[in-house]
Order: sequence, then C-alpha cells, then structure tokens
Amino acid sequence: MSDEQHSPLFHAAAADPCASGGSSAADDRAPTTDGSSSAGATPAQLGELLATTQRIAAAVEELRGRMETLTRERRHQHFSPGRLIGVVLEVIVLGLVIVAVADWAYDANVGSQLAKLALAGVLQLGALTAFILGRDTA
Repeated sequence: MSDEQHSPLFHAAAADPCASGGSSAADDRAPTTDGSSSAGATPAQLGELLATTQRIAAAVEELRGRMETLTRERRHQHFSPGRLIGVVLEVIVLGLVIVAVADWAYDANVGSQLAKLALAGVLQLGALTAFILGRDTA
C-alpha cells in the first residue's frame, strides 16, 4: 500500500464522495432543521432558518466585541502612583550618577563622589521598591 492510502485525508475522501469534488443534485441543497433538503422547504421553514442564522450572527458579533474589549483592557496600563514615584527616583539616580562621574573626571573630592553614589544606590532601592509596589497584582 502507498503512504497516501494510510493518511486520514485519504480515508475521509473515500468515505465522503463530495470531498473529492463529485456532487449530486441532492448534495447542492442545504439541509434544514428537520434533516430534509431546502428544495421542498416551506417559506415558514426558510424564515425560521433565516431568523436562526441572524441570531447566531448577532451572538458571534457580540462575542467578537467582548473579545476586542478584553484585549484592549489587557493592553491598557492603569495609572499607578508607585510607578510614578519609581520613575522620578530613577531620574534623580541618573542625575546623581552623572554628577559623580563628572566629579571623577574633574578630580573632585572622593568623599563627595562616594556620598553621591551611596545616595544614588539608596534611591535606586527606593525606585525598585516603588516599581514593585506599583505593579498590577492581576
């Protein structure tokens, strides 16, 4: 036997003659809710099918809208005072490090450089703490 005969697609095509492209006149008619074809359906049955299809389309559209809303809400980050404090402290830390490097470049007092770097380290810990406290728990 060839590999083609072992594939699930081969078995599905063999079981369903419409899958291979062959169709009959009865296959072209849409089935109704009672299992008969739509060729002999009454206008009431067709109206019921249309109404059902419209209800399904409305439900799918509502579901799509809810999914888009949830996606938007997940992307949106709410304002956090902790995050704001962390950013402000980060800017101050950056300024202190730049000033300490400038003091080193201009041969300033080593004690003042170390004091600035120590203060920058303490403020960096404060910034990290603020970021942790400001993050979303969800």
